[in-house]
Amino acid sequence: MKRIIIPVLILILLCELVCYAEDTEQEYAYMDGIARYRNAEGKLGLLKEPGIVLAAAEYDYIGFFDQNGLAPVCKTVNGEESWGMISRNGKKLIESDQFSYICEREHPGLGYSGQYGSYYAEGKNGEKYVVFADGTVSRFPDQEELNLTGLQAERNSDFYFINGSIFLYTDKGYRLFDKNFQPLFPETWSNCIPLPSGGGCVQKDGGLWGIVDSTGKLTVDYLYDWMISTDWGIIVKGQGSEKGQVGMISCEGKVLLPLQFEDIAVPSENRIAVLQDGKVGYMNPELEWVISPQWDGAGQFHNGLAVVYNRERKSVIDENGRTVLDLSNQELRVLRSVQIAVYDEEKKRLTLYDREGKMISEIQNVYFPNSIEEKSGLLAVYLDNGEDQPAAAVVNIDTGEVISKPEWKTIEPFENGYAIVNCGEEEEPKLGVIDADGQYIVKPEYSSISQADGVFYADKEYEDSSDSFIFDTHGDILESMHYLGQSFG
Repeated sequence: MKRIIIPVLILILLCELVCYAEDTEQEYAYMDGIARYRNAEGKLGLLKEPGIVLAAAEYDYIGFFDQNGLAPVCKTVNGEESWGMISRNGKKLIESDQFSYICEREHPGLGYSGQYGSYYAEGKNGEKYVVFADGTVSRFPDQEELNLTGLQAERNSDFYFINGSIFLYTDKGYRLFDKNFQPLFPETWSNCIPLPSGGGCVQKDGGLWGIVDSTGKLTVDYLYDWMISTDWGIIVKGQGSEKGQVGMISCEGKVLLPLQFEDIAVPSENRIAVLQDGKVGYMNPELEWVISPQWDGAGQFHNGLAVVYNRERKSVIDENGRTVLDLSNQELRVLRSVQIAVYDEEKKRLTLYDREGKMISEIQNVYFPNSIEEKSGLLAVYLDNGEDQPAAAVVNIDTGEVISKPEWKTIEPFENGYAIVNCGEEEEPKLGVIDADGQYIVKPEYSSISQADGVFYADKEYEDSSDSFIFDTHGDILESMHYLGQSFG
């Protein structure tokens, strides 16, 4: 009996593999280990490397996964577009028959706050909904239901989701609602900064700032001229103070740094710059001095290095305050990689050093440095194109070798190993995308290009219409759309 069952099982598995291979007509680029594929009927599904099916090919559209691990999907149900959402493992969080539209990004007139787990959706009859990251859905009430006049939510910042609570901007200011849009608190505020822990910093009547919890209860009284929320705590300025009254408190109001400093910067890496008695030093996460105040100015740390200066003298220090490089009268920057860049404008020379202050390479005829991407080791600079005109080129930061000759009018900083270049004029751009070798993956023929979610969005405009495209990192077209009477820039 076993001899019969085993061959049958093997045959079934082989059949599944063959059927799978036949159903996969086209496979799109992998992003974070997940790819879309299209079957012979033109329907989309999801694959996981190296070819495991996460979602069967039943969709007409699959969006990109956001930081919450969710993506909108669309399929045709009874001849109509129906929208739902799936998770990264292919699970249907919301079945694709509930909505006529879902937007995972900003939507005009309602706003979007995806970092707190919210999505905009439209119902079959035009109703507005909010979809939370856990899959629950709340219908967005109209003005009459909220008993508000002139409901305003035209900007992203007007619509906050914090742990199930909602800060919503009304005609009288921000109010706090629960997940079902029931008012939690009658008070309104002229401004607010949501806190990931729940609640937010709020400004009363355009004046002083305090903190409320997720129910609207005031946990920190209105005592401060302004507040800045950071990962280490909330930077605050004392009421009516001109200088010397900046400190830091916790979300619960505990004093972390007393109101005795002139300024406190946003933390970077394991250091925070603090101004005391006219000099800048650095504290550690325990808010203890590790580098005493001794400079007129100081920048944030990048990969353990920071630029500091006194008058005309600029230096690069490590996180213990040790001077790595000391120069003056030149533009000095810590790049986002481990290198230090020194630009001599008079000699048009860019010199790169390692984090110990040892020279790596020197690049001549540089009109001005642009920026760098730490993963690719590439520098976008403007060099002499032989006609005493600056043109964009790509340089290897380890060797100083010019990878591509200066041929572009502009070049954006490299991001994930790719850069957007312009061969046209500012008024009539011809944009394309190059890789780390300076080769085109998208030819320069588009009026606008942006990079997000591991893909490129490109638009080509005509007199009375436009085409939109989505490219993967191989330059293959994932989606294309044609619009009449619209302009996309």
